[in-house]
Amino acid sequence: DLDYWLPKESGVLGGVDEGVLGLSDGKAKGGFTETTTDMPFYDNMMEKPEYFEKEKGYKSKVKHMSADTYFAHLGQQMDNASIDMDTVNKYAKKMQEGEEFPMLTLEYNTKGKIRTQEGRHRALAAKKAGINSIPVLEVRQID
Repeated sequence: DLDYWLPKESGVLGGVDEGVLGLSDGKAKGGFTETTTDMPFYDNMMEKPEYFEKEKGYKSKVKHMSADTYFAHLGQQMDNASIDMDTVNKYAKKMQEGEEFPMLTLEYNTKGKIRTQEGRHRALAAKKAGINSIPVLEVRQID
């Protein structure tokens, strides 16, 4: 249930009522790659983790989670985020046809709060396509 972290009266995620998703049978042929994101900075971080930890103060690792869990991590950051359902539907169709997408990202500051995210449309499309496990690159700033 995507709306469990939103105010009970809203029942929506970024203006999208979950009932309009039209969930799939879970037989998507595509999904996500675990080797790239859509951000070169994060891709470099995966290629040189020791450098980014020692010189830049970032630690990262790939975790698998559901779309619901991804949105739960975003929390209040999603309150003002927009969701383009045409994009979600296009991505979900491509996932069902076998296309792979870059993995999602969540970046946390040193206090453990979300600093930035990339992938809310892909996460919602994965849910619509019936993909239950999504690779997410979690990046943490360290002291």
